[in-house]
Amino acid sequence: PEQQTEFIHLARQTHEPVSLPAIAPLPEEIGAADLSGRAIKGFLLAERIGSGGMGVVYRATQQSVGRDVAVKIIHPYIANQARFIRQFEAETRLVASLEHPHIVPLYDFWREPNGAYLIMRLLRPGDLAQLLTQGPLSLDLVQQLTTQIGQALVTAHGHNILHQDIKPANILLDEQHNGYLADFGIASHRPVPNNGAHTPDLANITTPRYLAPEQFLAHDASTATDIYCFGLLLFEMLAGQPPFAGPT
Repeated sequence: PEQQTEFIHLARQTHEPVSLPAIAPLPEEIGAADLSGRAIKGFLLAERIGSGGMGVVYRATQQSVGRDVAVKIIHPYIANQARFIRQFEAETRLVASLEHPHIVPLYDFWREPNGAYLIMRLLRPGDLAQLLTQGPLSLDLVQQLTTQIGQALVTAHGHNILHQDIKPANILLDEQHNGYLADFGIASHRPVPNNGAHTPDLANITTPRYLAPEQFLAHDASTATDIYCFGLLLFEMLAGQPPFAGPT
């Protein structure tokens, strides 16, 4: 950290654009420390724009092409689970192959001992969860988002890919309030017990009120799981609140 501070100080004195050295964050820093200013494999992290049970999201610049992207860093306690390690690359490649106008594209991904990284399209101004804080949506907007997200799900299910975490925070919006389904397949990588080690429970990984009954019971998910959660989403867009408002 002292070397990095000195580097930044010297860079500012030169008044010339420079690239920060690629210093991977330590496992304990993920989610706790502010990684703004770090460069990781050619991606310069700016401000943190989201966080949750799975990890944190930063706005970043892909330095090679000057493109703004979103970098999601999955917590080490999830990324180092044996099941996650076995399935991460194969499942993420499958998700990256999905092409639909309303599925957030995945540009790159990798896993390290300090976490797993997903590079995605950056969307502004926010997500559906933020928009719903203003109350129910207009019928025209509900129809627009239902069509866009529904078609995205049909495409994914046609490739035998489940989402498993459909909720307002995973519906990203652009300036025209078009909807884009994000975090495809990541929800399937929930932590499982490993040699008695502590792992977060389901409630800390996702929001209980957006789960299908079979997810509570740890049964296998299916396309019906996504459809049920999509129905919860539709209810909330119309009513301005979820059908089940309790904490559990």
